[in-house]
Amino acid sequence: MVTRAILDPLDPDFSVQQLDELCDLSAETLLGLRRVIALFPRTALVSVNEQEVLQHDSLSVNDLFTFDPTTDELILFSRDENTCVDALVEMAMYLSGFATLLGIEDEWVVEFAIGAWRSVRNRLKHEFDLPVSSEVLAMIGEPPETEVEPYPFRTLVSSFDPISFHHMVVLAGREEIAVYFPPETNPKVLAAYIYTRRAIHEVAKNIELESCQEFNARLLDGIQRLMTLFWPAGQRAAARPDMVDLRHLGAAAFDDEVSLHPDAVEPDLEAPYDPFASFIEENLFDDDPAGDAPQ
Repeated sequence: MVTRAILDPLDPDFSVQQLDELCDLSAETLLGLRRVIALFPRTALVSVNEQEVLQHDSLSVNDLFTFDPTTDELILFSRDENTCVDALVEMAMYLSGFATLLGIEDEWVVEFAIGAWRSVRNRLKHEFDLPVSSEVLAMIGEPPETEVEPYPFRTLVSSFDPISFHHMVVLAGREEIAVYFPPETNPKVLAAYIYTRRAIHEVAKNIELESCQEFNARLLDGIQRLMTLFWPAGQRAAARPDMVDLRHLGAAAFDDEVSLHPDAVEPDLEAPYDPFASFIEENLFDDDPAGDAPQ
């Protein structure tokens, strides 16, 4: 079985032929990816390593591919069509100069960038007539069936600190995941989630493949604003005994008929004015940018 392909923008027909052998894609998808590959600024290598998927963080909140920054190689951990499409579109962004911020010490910064990349990626998929799913695939944070069962998400969101902030940034960048916030949620945790979703949308708004410099500038500005509003000074999201692993937050796949909990947060990201976010910026954190985080 083929495990590697060379994608040459000067020969997109041969490139998609190799992709088809690599991932078995539909004719419509191959046509869209041909347009994407033709815009690559240089030749790229893509390989499949399904053996690594168990070692790779294969959660629904993460993508099943990665980039090797030393070789610019795209590595797929799955051959399914959605993974291939997402990976190739992001490869075009990567080669075009979109900042990944990989290697930054504060992991929430990288997660914010990932969320912005995903938003741009979906926009580009529409542009190239590639399949884009708009369905909510899972719910996180719903209460357990019985009161005696552990409820780690409630513990996570009941206080605002580097851990809960980090998780809100992760979830805010995953539009396919709805979040239920229990009544015990700290208001600043909810604010961080809603504001971060809004910020991600603003970074990615109207960004095209040739707009990497604008994207990078917006990305850094968005991070600085989040840091000023929410990030506890001098704090880092180091592991702690009660840190919640997103693999165990109870994400449940929905049936075809999606029915969200009435308290699931799905803010209108197209709204021209968000009074809640404005209130956060103008009032909530003026005198206490560190929030309730322990000093």
